[in-house]
Amino acid sequence: MKKLIIPALILALILSGCSFTEQLETVKTEYIDPAVEAAKNGESTRTDAEPEVSAPNVVTSRERLTDYVAFDFIYTRAQDELISQLKPSNNYGRLLPFAGGLVTEKGEIVLDPVCSFVATAAYESASGLKYLDIYILENGEGMLAACAADGSWCTGFEYTGILPMELGVLCIEDDEANLAVCYAEDGSVVFDTADFGELYNLQPGSISSLAQCEGGLMSIVYVNGQKGFISADGTVLNRASELASFFEDALPFSNGLAAVKNSGVWGYISTTGEYGFRGGEQLRRKSGGGEAERRLVRHRQERRRKARIPGRHRSEHRPGLCGGRRCVLHDGAGGGHVLRLYRRTL
Repeated sequence: MKKLIIPALILALILSGCSFTEQLETVKTEYIDPAVEAAKNGESTRTDAEPEVSAPNVVTSRERLTDYVAFDFIYTRAQDELISQLKPSNNYGRLLPFAGGLVTEKGEIVLDPVCSFVATAAYESASGLKYLDIYILENGEGMLAACAADGSWCTGFEYTGILPMELGVLCIEDDEANLAVCYAEDGSVVFDTADFGELYNLQPGSISSLAQCEGGLMSIVYVNGQKGFISADGTVLNRASELASFFEDALPFSNGLAAVKNSGVWGYISTTGEYGFRGGEQLRRKSGGGEAERRLVRHRQERRRKARIPGRHRSEHRPGLCGGRRCVLHDGAGGGHVLRLYRRTL
């Protein structure tokens, strides 16, 4: 390193345009000769002094600083005692989930953090995810309740499962007995399966298939495994006509069509119950394919896959449908997919 310093200084002097002889003499006198003399005497020219740190020349004053004051939460409560159940009111405005409870936009707590989760109800449609103005709540015991997003109505924590759907939310009281109530966004009861004349003809544990709904027509599974469609008033599609009201297999309606299978042949029916098209090629020519045909293709592929792979259960994350938690999709009779909501987080 020392050998490089002297040539570097000489080069710097040349580039600076100064008189070479004068500058060379200065370098020799101030740097070279002292270094040679120090080397002869065994002295070190290295300095171990700490380099000075350059810092901004800023004058600071702490006179205006005050002592730290903890943040004071500003909120009010609908009542002083523990609020474990939302009391319906038309004066709340939009409610916001907070830490397992509900609070108004003005900061009034109307439901204490007694829930393990609070989620906005949403369901999958042909056009994408649809959100409802309904919250789904779960308490510490794993029971579910539903309430309006503005708090104008609510149910008790009396349901084992809640499934969002086109008509509202399907609240399941007893899965095996197929007992469920559907609430619309305004809190009105759309239907109660206890009023269905077909209730005892349905396969036990198949009531969640009602959540597969479009145009007011919901999927149902009969005791013998056959499938059909039912409306909110309990009327089975085609029951009052000479057309088929049950099928060997059927997929939910999508864009006004549902793929159905009878005598081993797949076709498509419209919401009026009549066969709109028979065969996939006709459907492609007349409607450009569409979601109904894609569902049929996926259904056939899934059936073939399951024929090769043992086991018919899989865990799947379905946003909105399960309140943001994991659900289990399993096969119903005839291979149809039925969505079940676990009461506990998987």
